[in-house]
This record gives sequence, structure tokens and C-alpha cells, in this order.
Amino acid sequence: MEAERFDLNFKLVLTSKIISVVGGQILGFAMMLFLIDFTRSAALLGMISAVSQVPMVIATPFAGMLADRLNKKKLIVLFDVLTALSNFYFLWLLVTSSYTLVNITLLRMVKMSLNTFAATVFNASVPRIVTPEQLVGANGVLQSIAAIGLIGGSVVGGILFGVIDIEFIALASGILFLISASLSTFIKIPHLKQKVVGGMVATVKSDMVESFKFLKNEKPIIFKLALVSATITFIFPPIFMVGLPFIVGVVFEQQVTLSFGIAAIGMFAGGIFARKLTQYLAVKHLPKWVGAIGVTGVLLAVLFSPIFLQENIAFWIFNVTLAMLLFIFALLNSSLGAFTQQQVPEHLLGKVNALLGMISLIAGPIGSLTVGFFIETTPLSLFFLAVTAITWLVALICGQFLKAYFKQAREVAKKSLAH
Repeated sequence: MEAERFDLNFKLVLTSKIISVVGGQILGFAMMLFLIDFTRSAALLGMISAVSQVPMVIATPFAGMLADRLNKKKLIVLFDVLTALSNFYFLWLLVTSSYTLVNITLLRMVKMSLNTFAATVFNASVPRIVTPEQLVGANGVLQSIAAIGLIGGSVVGGILFGVIDIEFIALASGILFLISASLSTFIKIPHLKQKVVGGMVATVKSDMVESFKFLKNEKPIIFKLALVSATITFIFPPIFMVGLPFIVGVVFEQQVTLSFGIAAIGMFAGGIFARKLTQYLAVKHLPKWVGAIGVTGVLLAVLFSPIFLQENIAFWIFNVTLAMLLFIFALLNSSLGAFTQQQVPEHLLGKVNALLGMISLIAGPIGSLTVGFFIETTPLSLFFLAVTAITWLVALICGQFLKAYFKQAREVAKKSLAH
């Protein structure tokens, strides 16, 4: 679906999203460089990343409850404002020189929780502001925006971190989130009221039970695909967020900013091409894309093997390969997101997304710890060969249960026609 067919309301949503994503990534990247200066260790950086993600697991079911029951526009505005305030708090820590590794990690925990709330609400809003036929295209555009944030955030954040004080970056990021919040007040998102059963905890429990029963009894394929997504999340985002800074900064001794920018271009291209490749992103093609991600692991294994001696060339091939990885990763996310939005009833979408999100979020911190440890302690060629083997195994298993799913769907369709 072409971008010009999206209406003005969705374009306003995209504008607000671009501002908040770029604002968040600029400070997020600067904070990561700040932490690299502190640690100089992939294992410690992975541990900090893992600890920072733990509150997201707790926040996710509550985010789903809020997304299904409260006014989504007001929630989007609220979380932008709260994120701006968290940035201003970081600014205060810096100005007063009262920051430590502990309170910065705690602040990252808060910021990631806020991001979880905002992302869950936003994802539940998309089917209400575009047509069903536009879902893959809309998700592709959102992947592109995430990539714009990575490109802009890594390049601008890295440049600013090198030439000005991080206090200014924190201030600028806070202001950008306030601008995003102001724009979001003009967004129109239809609101379907739902009752809160008992207190918040009781409601969350009820939501999780309802979502689990729905997935188990009506859409088990979505749950299985969530496990595929969790496995990918366990491996590849940590390679990008933990492995890339360590490999580029410590192994290659090059600028991390450049590598983040190049890799993020791949994610941007993936989001753009998702709108052009809609027919190839049907869920039946998912195993092929998962297998394609494994191919990047082979390239990286060869790159870090003893037979490859040209370090300068290896650096550039590493960057291009990471860009290819994120290109495919963006296509996968667009496909999985659209399939879930199409298969889940609107009144269940927030809580189902919350349950599925918890699965991936549990995988994220464990993946950060695991990837950080093995990248620092294991030969990189062996590490990436193991990544490839796991990925291809997942692709094989995914192909098997999708084959069974479509066979069952055809049988059901034949019975319906017979009657």
C-alpha cells in the first residue's frame, strides 16, 4: 500500500512518532557511549542492558490493560511527557554531578518501562487508524521510523557526544518529547470503552488468562510464532545493541557511531521494502526469512575466522552484514506484526500484544547477558556459527508448524464448502 494513501491523521501520528523516536535514540545512544566509557566490557554492558529490561516484563501486562481500556491518545501524550521528565532528571544528575552507574542503570530501567507502555499503546492504536489492507504497509513505515531513529540517533547522538556536553543532549531530547506530546494532542484515535474488573492487578490477571485462553483455543499459531520471535529476539537485538559496540570499539578499534548508522540504514530499507514486498511477507514465507537471517551468521563466522586477515576490509564487511541482518529483521517484524493485528479481535489486541510482548521481553535480558558473555569469552567465528545453527533450526521448526497450520486451514475450508 503506497504511503500517499495514508490519511492526514496517520501522517500526523508518524510525524509525532519520528520526533519522539529520534529524540529517544539521540539520548539513548549518548547514554550507551557514556556507559562504554565506564565499563569497557561487553559482559558488563550486557548485564546493564539485561537489568534495564527486567521492569519491562512487569510493565507489559499493565500496558496491555491500559491500551485496551483507556483513551489511547491521552496515554500517548502522557508517556511522551513522562519520558521528557525522565530526560530532565538525567540532566539534573549530570549538572549536579550526582550520577553513578547504579542510578543511571535505574534511570534506564524507568525509561525502558515508559517505552514499553508507549509502544504497547501505539501498536494497539494502529489497526484503529488504518484499514486492514494497509496494516503491512503501516507496520513497514513504523519499522522505517525506528530505523530513522537509529540512524539519526546514532549519527547525531554520536557526533554530539563527541563535541558537546551530554547535558545538552539530555535537554534537547526532553524538549523533543514535549514537542511530540504537543503534536499527539491533535491525533484522532477511536476509543472503545472497556470496564476494569476489580483492581489493576486483578484486571491484569484476568487479561492474561483471557489472552492465554484465546491463543490456546482459537489462535495457537500466533503463540507459536511468538516463540519464533522470542528466539530471534534472544539472539539478534543483543548482537546489535551489545555485540556491535564491543566488536567495533574494542576489536576493530573504530568509531561505533558510523557502524550504528550503516546498520540502521538496513533496517530503514527493510521498512520501506516491506510496503513493496507485501505478498512475499505473508506468514507462509516466514521460515525463508528466518533462514536468511542465519545466512548473515555464516558471513560473520567467515569474517572472524583465521582465513580472513584483512582487518580494514573485515570492518566494512561487518557493517554491511549487520545492515543486511537488520533489513531482514525489519521485514520479519512487519510480517509478524501485521499477521497478529489481522488475526486478533480489536478488543483483545492490547492484552494479547502484552502477553506476546512478555515472551519476547523475557528473552531480551537473557539474550543480552548470554550474548555479552559469549562475545567476550568465545572466538567470534565459533559464536556466529552457533548463531547460524540455532537460527536454521528455528526456521525448520517454524516451517513444520506452519505447514500443519495451512493444511488444517484447507481442511476446514473444504468442510465449510461441503456443508
